[in-house]
Amino acid sequence: AMKMPESLKAAMLEAMTAVGGEQGEERLKMLFKPRDAWEAIKGVWSSLFAIRPWVSLAKAGRSFHDLNMAVLVQELVEAKYAFVLHTVNPFTHDKDELYGELVAGRGETLVGNFPGRALSFAMKRGGEPR
Repeated sequence: AMKMPESLKAAMLEAMTAVGGEQGEERLKMLFKPRDAWEAIKGVWSSLFAIRPWVSLAKAGRSFHDLNMAVLVQELVEAKYAFVLHTVNPFTHDKDELYGELVAGRGETLVGNFPGRALSFAMKRGGEPR
């Protein structure tokens, strides 16, 4: 089994402490659980090798080498809707067109390997959604 590097654990706790201090949220460091964080990180990176990213890359005409991933650590809040806005349309590569996706719930349909379809739209900067 892979173990979380101590240097990563220390860096994450330091970052959460610093952000919490800046924003008056000392409770953030109390929320940090290394085991949960490590499981989440492994889950995100292992999803790179699932079928969904490969299909999405193929649809967009992109290479596996173009794929970048990141892990965002934040407190989860309940939500009725979740959305993603791309500042460049990922399908047409038009830098003057925003592309958005909206789903009910916390966004698992958008970012996870879950069935479902988002309401999507495109919009030229300063224009009307279509």
